[in-house]
Amino acid sequence: MSGELAHSRRFRIGFAALLAALATLGPFSIDAYLPAFSGIQASLGASTLEIQQTLSAYLFAFGLMFLFHGALSDSFGRRPVILVALVVYTLASVWGALAQTVPLVASLRM
Repeated sequence: MSGELAHSRRFRIGFAALLAALATLGPFSIDAYLPAFSGIQASLGASTLEIQQTLSAYLFAFGLMFLFHGALSDSFGRRPVILVALVVYTLASVWGALAQTVPLVASLRM
């Protein structure tokens, strides 16, 4: 019985840590991005307004997906939705870091 209890406790702690890590992705995406505005602006030769619009695009998409993530999780299960979202997030982040134009950065931030 103690082995099952230890496994259950370990699972709950690991699951809580996973949820906490997933919950930090949204705020981290903003907190790491804001200080880099001037560097991004200089490297892309963009105006302040254009860079601010990339943040607006991110916040719009972030808010919009709150409406759909629950329904997608109900239809396909939580695990596949989380895995697909993490893959898309990772690929868009890497591609966005390599982007050379503001419209591409804005679309990848969405």
